[in-house]
Amino acid sequence: MASKACCTIPPVVSEDDFKCSGTFSTLDGMRTYVTGNTNSKTGVLVIYDIFGLDFPQTQQGVDIIASSTPTLVVVPDLFLGKPMDIKNYPPDTPEKQSALGAFFGGPANPTKNVDTVRGLVPKLKAAYPSVERWALVGYCWGGKIVTLLSAGDEFVAAAQIHPAMLDPADAEKLKIPNFCLASKDEDATATEKFKEAIEKNEAIKDKSKVMRWDGTFHGFMAARANLKDQQNLEYYHKGYKALVHWLKEVFLYNYTAIGLLLSISVLCRALFLLPLIGPSRLHIAIGDFVKWTQTILLLQHASPSRIMMVWIVCVHEAPKTSVAYTIMILAWSLSEVAEGLARLFKVFRPLIRLKVVLDQLARVAELMEVALAMPEAGWKLGVVAGSHVPELWDWYQDTIRKRND
Repeated sequence: MASKACCTIPPVVSEDDFKCSGTFSTLDGMRTYVTGNTNSKTGVLVIYDIFGLDFPQTQQGVDIIASSTPTLVVVPDLFLGKPMDIKNYPPDTPEKQSALGAFFGGPANPTKNVDTVRGLVPKLKAAYPSVERWALVGYCWGGKIVTLLSAGDEFVAAAQIHPAMLDPADAEKLKIPNFCLASKDEDATATEKFKEAIEKNEAIKDKSKVMRWDGTFHGFMAARANLKDQQNLEYYHKGYKALVHWLKEVFLYNYTAIGLLLSISVLCRALFLLPLIGPSRLHIAIGDFVKWTQTILLLQHASPSRIMMVWIVCVHEAPKTSVAYTIMILAWSLSEVAEGLARLFKVFRPLIRLKVVLDQLARVAELMEVALAMPEAGWKLGVVAGSHVPELWDWYQDTIRKRND
């Protein structure tokens, strides 16, 4: 499965409490924020909004991307330390409008900055030679730059967050998968036409996603975010969770037929043996096979919590012989098979909905297994159990939000 880790991000803190986890370096003469795994085979180039590099809301978002994925994230200061003064926003006076217009015509000129970023590509490859594939993420103005760059072949995926200057004509030129998350302040008609254009783009439509959230505002995931406001905080968290999930699905993990075959093998063994030996002896028959299968799948996409389950929790007698173990194994395997078929064959795409249900069933079974192991293993397993609670709570909150959005 893409795993619950795909939908799990670190806790979001207010801008006052945030401390960046990355470092600043220089790239082609530009001050650059770098965070994540510098030895990764994948990298994300982030194009900030017009307010620049130094807002903690933006830096925290970048850190979330890096800490929630195994990738490197790089944010060059394209404005060379002279971004737009946030005091000029919103542009509700002639003076502010003039300042904003001059900025977009000068330092923020889209064509100029597209050329600048293209010129950075060889510098990125030289600075981080282990990175084989680069993706793009752009906020607001940066979303426009990302969209224009997506008509080329320098990058393999691109995401635009509450994008400025959203143009359906750009969608027709896209050559790489695109994630577009618009707010209530982006033009609804333009967003819908952008989505329609992507759906007609055969090259990218299956891996692209366009959403519009009417409950939040332009800038809610970058410099204009107010993380002291509960509603903004919730949408900020929800937005980064959606972005990280998409990046993992489309850019970071390549689901292969090997993962599908391994999962089918576990499922077939379990279904064949259950009528013969019953749930209490299933672990004896397939426990080692499941343990190594999940370890192999971790190299592709599986959740680290599963590794804790098979290597730490399910070595104790009570969880090994419980019905919860059988439920967990069946839910894991069915979820993997559903996702594998959906990814590899278009006709099985609807199975993704079944996978969501199976993942929640698996989490419940995992918690039951932990509870059974705790009398024998001690309080340390509480850490494993505790890691599931936020995920279940997030799932519940997302369900409520989907009804409201």
